[in-house]
Amino acid sequence: MTMCGRFTLTGSGSAIQEAFKVEVPDFLPRYNIAPRHLIATILIDDQGMKKLDYLRWDLIPSWAKDPAISYKLINARSEIVSEKPSFRYAFKHRRCVILADGFYEWQRAEGSKTKKQPYYFTLKDSQFMAFAGLWERWESSEGDVINSCTILTVEANELLQPIHDRMPVILQSKDYDVRLNRSVISGDRGGSNSSSYYIFKEDLQKLANEIGIEIRVAHYPPYTFKYNPIEHRLFPHVTRACQGAIFTSIELVKSLIEKTSTKTGLKVVVNLMDKVYAKGREVADGFKENLPIIFDEYLPKWNYRAIPHTSLNA
Repeated sequence: MTMCGRFTLTGSGSAIQEAFKVEVPDFLPRYNIAPRHLIATILIDDQGMKKLDYLRWDLIPSWAKDPAISYKLINARSEIVSEKPSFRYAFKHRRCVILADGFYEWQRAEGSKTKKQPYYFTLKDSQFMAFAGLWERWESSEGDVINSCTILTVEANELLQPIHDRMPVILQSKDYDVRLNRSVISGDRGGSNSSSYYIFKEDLQKLANEIGIEIRVAHYPPYTFKYNPIEHRLFPHVTRACQGAIFTSIELVKSLIEKTSTKTGLKVVVNLMDKVYAKGREVADGFKENLPIIFDEYLPKWNYRAIPHTSLNA
């Protein structure tokens, strides 16, 4: 079964502009958005500008010979999206935010193979939803261009599980711009990065869920940097950005590091966290047994990632 297969965007263009801080061209309310329709999408274009555009909802990989492949690609499972050829490039370079204010799902009627009961889901505390998405640019041999997109999904939460086993990744408003960042967030845990430190990993997973982006922790010993393409390509730029500076405050360090970027589009996002772990704190029941953290093949003790598993407050 497809999820999500229908949604709505019924607010006004001015309300969308205020909520998402972007110009809204030629907007009309939509009550039954379906695959292959043009849908309102916020993205970073090839010139590095944030914009709202209308993309076809069914992602066509840039390498596809036949655009018909796209009908199968209206959704992408966030747990494996980085591994799939159809989504791999878009995951690294073309993330987007897909605008909605509700979505539909159907539950098969008990004892029937054809009857289904429709349900409509919205947020309690927000007029709009923002789905995490990916987009691609496809060009035919005749030069025709189609910009298309897909919606990322995760396992359904307790509210949706009786209806469907999947749901869209829904972003919080504070994470819209973070979602559009084209680089995977990379973190360095410092000295306490052993796999036995479950409290940190639990907080890492919660952060990934909130912002809808994979968070990769890379704490390689110096002699193994060859296994870490993020560290190998980006960290020397960070070092050069700070070279010769006298660190008079943590804010100065933050400002210097945030200026770091590479020609391939890697950027640094810095968040200062004043946090002390309380003594005696325990991780949530079942976290150790059902650890969602994915450990890398090389040096898994130091290198791992949290894949977003977001929830819906309906």
